[in-house]
Amino acid sequence: MMSTKKIIKVTGVVRTMSGVRINGADVEIGPGGADNRIVRNVIDGQPYIPGSSVKGKVRSLLEEKYGRFDKNGKDAGSNPCGCGRVNCMICKCFGAHNNVNAKSGIPRFEFNDMTVTDEFGGRDDIIEITAATSINRQTGTAANGSLRQLEQISRGVEFNYSFNIRVTDEDNAEELKAFLIEGMTKLEDSGIGSGNSRGVGKIRFLTREIEEIDY
Repeated sequence: MMSTKKIIKVTGVVRTMSGVRINGADVEIGPGGADNRIVRNVIDGQPYIPGSSVKGKVRSLLEEKYGRFDKNGKDAGSNPCGCGRVNCMICKCFGAHNNVNAKSGIPRFEFNDMTVTDEFGGRDDIIEITAATSINRQTGTAANGSLRQLEQISRGVEFNYSFNIRVTDEDNAEELKAFLIEGMTKLEDSGIGSGNSRGVGKIRFLTREIEEIDY
């Protein structure tokens, strides 16, 4: 049975290079409010970027690059990789999708929520409201009733990030680190949240610190 021998902590600061929109739960819309609100911390109301969103996007980007996805069944090609093979980096790092008999073991990557840095915490200008609409293909103007008010994190806001790599006695630590950093780079290129094709969701990792802790 594989056992953990060290934890590699990858931490730093990430900055929004455009508006970033990760939809939250539907809430009652007050006067002047947005139709679609972003996810917020329920305690202090501050926006954050969920670790689950980061993990899902990084995984899908790496699956796309390496052609690793579910190739069986009626939904072949639309589900995450679940092969569970020992040498599958996707299943090893993120977990084998719906495979309880996977040989790849426990997921090596852990993605924590990204939280606003102290410099930006509590500021009113870190959230903005933008307008979105659908275009009538015949008139070239906004379609009737399509105008929506959308919340998003403003450009230039900085967040703390913290990712962990769980290295077992069967792993190559350098290989795991390189795979995570590759995923982070692809996330910068693609973006996170909704509206990536319209230039929304762009981020940049400003700093990266790596600490190795023996387990």
